[in-house]
Amino acid sequence: MHRFFVSKKNGDYFDLDDAVLKHIKVTRLEQEHFLCNFEKVFYECELVGKQAKILQKLTIDHEFKNEVILIAPVIKMSRYEWLLEKAVELGVTQIVPLDSRYTNGTLLKFDIPKKTNRHQEIIKNAAEQSFRNVIPTYSAPIKFKDIFTTYASKKIYLAYEGQTTAYEVNSLLTNSVLIVGPEGGFATDEIKFAQTFANVEIISLGRRILRAETACLYMLSQIKEH
Repeated sequence: MHRFFVSKKNGDYFDLDDAVLKHIKVTRLEQEHFLCNFEKVFYECELVGKQAKILQKLTIDHEFKNEVILIAPVIKMSRYEWLLEKAVELGVTQIVPLDSRYTNGTLLKFDIPKKTNRHQEIIKNAAEQSFRNVIPTYSAPIKFKDIFTTYASKKIYLAYEGQTTAYEVNSLLTNSVLIVGPEGGFATDEIKFAQTFANVEIISLGRRILRAETACLYMLSQIKEH
């Protein structure tokens, strides 16, 4: 069944916005049942006028129990937007663009702010498509050095191409932050700074050099929750 996030509930009905109503019309769902997600809970519904009538509440949970935060490299926008979509499909709970030494300043200063609404829409659409209970949070860029104080209570995994394969991982925990650098990688002093924090683990992703977006998805695919 098709899935939609909704934000307004009136008794046994959800109010549907124009975008959802248009989608229902285009996909010819007027006579079909569909799912509405309200406050992380799914409901089976049918269309009545411009509202969704609740037929039954469902017990569905496709989320990690703890957060998985991606500090995402700012790369060429077409690849960055593809990364947003796939990161949502793999279960990320928050995406934060990275402002580091070798981040492309033009993309960070102009493209990221200009396209925030578009990026949030990509994230929402990906969450609906992949049967997520929540829409991941999309935050303002964070400076590299601020990551470690902002997320001091979480495990931080930093992927570094200069790390030896002795530190290659095939399992990462939730309640964690994943950091992947831009195409220029990380500066040596950035790595040394990160190493001063006890909750940081500098990891290898193997012998090959991965593109930034590939590295993000590889790390997300290694998340295990016990």
